[in-house]
Amino acid sequence: MQKRWITVKEAALRIQRSHQTVYRLIYKSELGQLDPPLETLRIESGVGRRWMVEESSLGGLSPPWSNYIKDNLLVNGGQRKDGLTVKNKKSIRYDGNDTEAKVLSDRKKWVKGWIAEGKTLRRVLSVFDSSLHPEIEQIYWQLVEESEADDPRISR
Repeated sequence: MQKRWITVKEAALRIQRSHQTVYRLIYKSELGQLDPPLETLRIESGVGRRWMVEESSLGGLSPPWSNYIKDNLLVNGGQRKDGLTVKNKKSIRYDGNDTEAKVLSDRKKWVKGWIAEGKTLRRVLSVFDSSLHPEIEQIYWQLVEESEADDPRISR
């Protein structure tokens, strides 16, 4: 069977991780710290160097949220069985102790911090999945009103 060499970017897409993670895996593999090691090829050129990864050597790696899928916490479309939405761009560790109230409290805490940093509603919404935008917008405006009410510089 002929080896198929892919770029770091293609490898990152294949294992659903960042290209920085792939470079870290290449580095660990070169040091002998990765089991099974990646089969890599370093290409030197006049401009610089680049790495290629043998596609089948990625087989031992899995997407970042695979452990949670194995625990049956995620179902199709990024929905957890408890009804909370998960954005597939990042892995979300779920320990089973999250309640709806705790999740809402965390969202409010994050939004409040971003408001304090002067972030716009548009910027705050960009962090959350689009299905959460109405809820986050409501939280945002509620917290803005509260912060204005607490600000003595604003006269009524």
